[in-house]
Amino acid sequence: MSRCYYHPASAAKWECEHCCTPLCDNCADESGSRGGPRCFQCQAELHNLGASHSAEPFWRKLSDAFRYPANAQAIVLIVLCSVGSAIAGYMPFSLIIYLLALGAILRYAFTCLKTTALGKTQPPEWNETNGGGLTLVMQLFAIALVLGVVVFAAYHYVGAGMGGFMATLSILVFPAIVILFADRDNLVEALNPLNILQLILALGTSYGVLLGMIMIMMASVEVLHSLVGEHVGFIGYILQGAISNYYLIVTFHIMGLMIFQHQGDLGYIAREDSDVHQRSDKDRHLSKIDIAVKQGDYNKAVDLYVEANSLFPQDIQFYERCFDLLCAARLKVRLEKFFPHFIHQLEKHNQTLKVYPALKKIRALLPQYCPEAPSQKLLLAQYAKRHGDPKLALQLLLDLPKSHPQFAQLNLVMRTISEAFLDIGKESQAQKAAALADKLDQKLADEKEQTQAPTRKRRVPKALKTGNQSEEWNKAESEDKLKGGQDDNGNLPPIEFKL
Repeated sequence: MSRCYYHPASAAKWECEHCCTPLCDNCADESGSRGGPRCFQCQAELHNLGASHSAEPFWRKLSDAFRYPANAQAIVLIVLCSVGSAIAGYMPFSLIIYLLALGAILRYAFTCLKTTALGKTQPPEWNETNGGGLTLVMQLFAIALVLGVVVFAAYHYVGAGMGGFMATLSILVFPAIVILFADRDNLVEALNPLNILQLILALGTSYGVLLGMIMIMMASVEVLHSLVGEHVGFIGYILQGAISNYYLIVTFHIMGLMIFQHQGDLGYIAREDSDVHQRSDKDRHLSKIDIAVKQGDYNKAVDLYVEANSLFPQDIQFYERCFDLLCAARLKVRLEKFFPHFIHQLEKHNQTLKVYPALKKIRALLPQYCPEAPSQKLLLAQYAKRHGDPKLALQLLLDLPKSHPQFAQLNLVMRTISEAFLDIGKESQAQKAAALADKLDQKLADEKEQTQAPTRKRRVPKALKTGNQSEEWNKAESEDKLKGGQDDNGNLPPIEFKL
């Protein structure tokens, strides 16, 4: 059995002749309009292997085979044919009625064999039988007649031993003749000894298993007939006919399963109808990524994830898988660029519980990693502190007041720093940060008040109206700013904290 190159546990359904690679359904790109499925790697059209490499042996499907006729249309046909056979003995032209009933159930059984061999798992509709029941009965009678003539000739001209041998051989090859006749609709080809021998050799031991199962089912029918008995009259005949017809359909279905299993040896390709499916664009894109990963082309896989993020913006799993791949493949440069977008998506999709684990994961690969944006530094520090990691919060925030003195949320930064210092037992540092946070809160409150209040002309003190007025005023204003802890630009002085 050929296995998929990328999924060794799955049977191969396709083969890329350009790449010399067997593929399963998940590894085939069926989205294109250019013929059949194509290879994700080279875009060459794939060769269909059918189910010859994946079909389950028919003897393992016996439970399903006996449930096969349990279909509304099949049951109705079984009952009608059984009733028709039962009333034939009470009606004029009984032989014709009996042959019509027999022809209908035989034609349906042959259609079951054909459709099963093509991978259909459900019984066919009535309109698929195409009629011709009486003709089929006559053709089967002709086959039996030919076999009878051969047996009689062997017995008459060679001897009783050869006659018995030919009779046994006729019984053994009869299922093969039926299969050939169902496949080719030609009596001459079905009775050709070379065709019969070729079919039996192609089926191998499966044909022997089939013969054994047919004999067991024939014995089962006889046992059920004896249980029903003939003393119940007309109802008994109907029940016996229903049992025979039911087992007939099961037998032909099993022969179809055997042909489907050996389709590669018999020279044709078929798929189970349950195997044929059309995937969504998302699943197809995931398969393309999976192949790139298993090929070891991690950069291509990341590019496909980036493409998926634009195609499926509401699906967070592509971002999560991309992050996991970047970490596993240790693509540090791309990981550093991707991480801020990943955090943003986690926030956007309310996946905040995953932020801190993601931060720890990237810091394991990049110990000095810190995002450039001050808002993300503050966000990550707050998550780290909530998860009981104040040292990591401080590592993220301590340089922020220097690098981004104009950051609008600097008061929250200092407050977070203060709380983190307090968590690790450094109260003096915590008090210093808290004091700066209070001053920043006051500054923001004053700025808010100034923007809301009407502008008024500032009064100059009388003591400064004479003399070197501008020099004294500038001196006083500078002292006020220094007292408030600000420089000439209204910024905080350099802040030094140590862990």
